[in-house]
Amino acid sequence: GLESPPVTPQGVPGLHITLVGDKAGSIGIGSSISYRGIKVGRIESQLFNSEKGRLEFGAFIGGDFGKLISPRTRFWNVSGIDLDIDADGVRLRTGTLESLVSGGVAFDTVSDGTQHEQAPDGTVFSLFNSFDDTKETTLNPRLTYLLLFKESVRGLSPKAPVEFRGVRVGTVMGISFDYLPTDPERRVPVLIKIDPSLIAHLPDGDVEQLGRELIAKSVHGGLRATLRTGSILT
Repeated sequence: GLESPPVTPQGVPGLHITLVGDKAGSIGIGSSISYRGIKVGRIESQLFNSEKGRLEFGAFIGGDFGKLISPRTRFWNVSGIDLDIDADGVRLRTGTLESLVSGGVAFDTVSDGTQHEQAPDGTVFSLFNSFDDTKETTLNPRLTYLLLFKESVRGLSPKAPVEFRGVRVGTVMGISFDYLPTDPERRVPVLIKIDPSLIAHLPDGDVEQLGRELIAKSVHGGLRATLRTGSILT
């Protein structure tokens, strides 16, 4: 009897990939990989890379399901029950019954309207801790700004959404007086990062510089940040 299931030979139709994450949770050798609720693969090996301080999982996606994997595919942990209560409201997600008991991974591909080729054998993907973490990667927060509030920021927390007219364009990174210790008014400093390309179409070139110019012009024209209730329930 082997200590762990044997690794799938290279000749078997499918795709061998590597998933890299910062924690394993309930994922281990033999954990299932699912696509929209269907089991399509499994974790075959687990290794802690001491030099890079990360966990590396060898995975196999069987049959034609390997063709679903492209460079824009996102993998996330679906072990147990995922319950989030934040500014966006209450979210409850669970995987399959098998993943609840023994851990598992799910994946999907972020669509940008173009066709992408299948990822080759040996491709390395990040393993996100939750489905919500995969959505944050679609944002490209290039610009950092410091907001100053005179009123209470009770209820505001890191990772809260920054929205422009109802569209998410960034994320709250931190809330601390350390960001501006010399402010005589003792306003509350809130650090945010935003993606200016989600506010307006920016021409090709130095997107970061063009974004800064856009925000500066908008602030001069009256753009301000205000606190809003993200969810009446929470």
